[in-house]
Formats: sequence, structure tokens, C-alpha cells
Amino acid sequence: MAGLHFVLVPLVAQGHIIPMVDLARLLAARGARATVVTTPVNAARNRASIDGARAAGLDVELAEIPFPGPEHGLPEGLENVDQMSEKEMFLPFFKALWRMDAALDAYVRSLLAQGRRPDCVVADSCNPWAASVCARHGVPRLVLHCPSAYYLLAEHNLSKHGVYGRVADELEEFEVPDFPVRAVGNAATFRGFFQWPGAESERRDIIDAEASADGLIVNTFRDAEGVFVDGYAAALGKKTWALPVMNLPAEAEGVQVTSADVEKAVAELMDEGAEGTARRERAKDLADKARAAMEEGGSSYEYLSDMIRYVAELSRKKSQERDASASAAQLLPSAPELGGSNKSGKIQAEAARLSVQS
Repeated sequence: MAGLHFVLVPLVAQGHIIPMVDLARLLAARGARATVVTTPVNAARNRASIDGARAAGLDVELAEIPFPGPEHGLPEGLENVDQMSEKEMFLPFFKALWRMDAALDAYVRSLLAQGRRPDCVVADSCNPWAASVCARHGVPRLVLHCPSAYYLLAEHNLSKHGVYGRVADELEEFEVPDFPVRAVGNAATFRGFFQWPGAESERRDIIDAEASADGLIVNTFRDAEGVFVDGYAAALGKKTWALPVMNLPAEAEGVQVTSADVEKAVAELMDEGAEGTARRERAKDLADKARAAMEEGGSSYEYLSDMIRYVAELSRKKSQERDASASAAQLLPSAPELGGSNKSGKIQAEAARLSVQS
């Protein structure tokens, strides 16, 4: 397991970068090298976390690649979802994000030139453009989902059964089909990723990239969402690991929180009544279970061990395939050699003909 190099590519949103940095630390603690690839602004924001990991003796590093925002009409330095102040920025922002494949490709090529071939790329589910880079260079790829398994399975089933297309408006209630528990909601609460006008091709890319991935990581743990993890793994037909890395909920991305909202949330949590006590006990219980899951012998600890073994084996097979292809190529004569041999034969035949004529 030791010596594997993981390249982690988070979505440029803090609620997605934090889990990737946390995953990098977990991998490095198992003896792997972990590189978090992001843009200059996001690298600066998260450098302290990386420096802290390195100070603790973990082999974690940051790599910067450019964000082509200005090419799509965005201000220089706008490189994170939380920097967008107008809704009109969202579409050009994600159009720019989709053009980051060239920068990632250049980075991977630079690693190859140094003899540092990545063993695996872990790409955020919202970064499907990483798929073509991995396919081009024969690098295994895993997809990290930051939302809960409950949400992922619900959204998948709603899309699969065409529920989104049948509701009259966002507030019309519906029941999630083929779900382990009864769940009733509406399009506003179960909104799918990139389900807005103009982002149809991006959503298709996300679905296709997940379908071609070598495995999935879901930000959760079995004690909390085991039935939903299993349901999603079965629905996608993919090797899936539940790892509780830190995050913000998907619906929190780009949402402005007022001081009144913060005050209300704190008041509810710190309420001395029965509801406040129940919330605190529930939060503590979940935190304890997540911590236990990551301890040696816990479900997520074993998931991480299995994931590292899986990547090691996959990387080994890819290496053998490359070696076999290289050996086969060496056995074949090159095109110039074939052409030269043919030309030489023609010259010799012509010389013989002239000799007979004379």
C-alpha cells in the first residue's frame, strides 16, 4: 500500500475542498502520497491545512492549476463558488470549470515527465472533465460524492423514474420511488445537480463520468446510512466505499446565510428545552459513531483499507497493460523500415531487369 500516489481534484467550493483535504490526510496517514490539485485562490485559502498536515509528518501537498474564468467573462481571481455575487455568474462559472481539463492534463503530463505517474485520481462528482484526462493517460479514477447517500439515492431514483419531468412546479409534493424508507418531498428539497436551463450537457457529463469511474466514495458511514450506501452502490453497479470526511451539505453551496439565520440556528441548538437537548444528543451520537467508524476495526477504517488495496491492484494491472503494449510495439517494425525494405526490393528488381536487357 505504501508509496501509492493519489491526486485529488475537488470542486472549487469550500464545502467540497474540505472533504478532499481531509481525505488526503487519511490517505497520507496510511503511507500514501496525496496531492490536492486546485486553483491559486483556493490553494491560498487551504494552504494552512496542508501545512499542518505536513508538519504532522504526512506526505500531503498542494498543486496549483489555472482557472479560466476571465475567458468566460468572469473577474480575475473569482475561483470559488462562494465568490459569486450574482446568479448570472453561475453558468459562465461552470462553463469555465469544464475547461479545466487542459490544465489538469498538463499537470499529469508534468508528473509523467518526472517519473511520478499517479496511481489514482479522486475527482469530485462535479468535475467530470477529469475523466478524459485519466482515460488518456491510463490512470484509475474514483469519484467522490460530498452529499449524503440518502440524497444521492433519492436524486438518482427521481431522475431514473422521470419524476422531475412530471411535477408541475417545485413545490408539488411527490414520493421517492424504490426507496428504502418512505420519503416525501418536492423538487425544491430534492433538486438534482445541474438541473437548470443551459446546464443540460454538464449534467450529462456528470452522469457519464460516474458511469465510467473505477469506483465511488460517499461522504458518510454505515451506522448512519448503510442501507442507502448499499442502495446507491447497487443502482450504479459500482464498487462503493463509505468514508466520513468533513463537509458542508450540498444545498449550502452558494447560499448567503444572514446573521438572523445564524442566531436562530445557535438558539435552537443551545435551547435548554427538550428539543435543544435532543439535537445536541443526536449530534454527539453521530460524531461518536463517525469517529468510531474511522478507528482501527471500524467500518470506514476497513473501507479505506479496502479502497487502498483496490487502487494498488488496479494500478498494478494498468502498469502491466502498459508494459505489454510497449513490448508489443517494440516487436513491430516501424513504418520507415517497412517502406525502406519495399523500396530496396524494387531497386534490386529493376537492377536485375536492366542487367538481363543488356
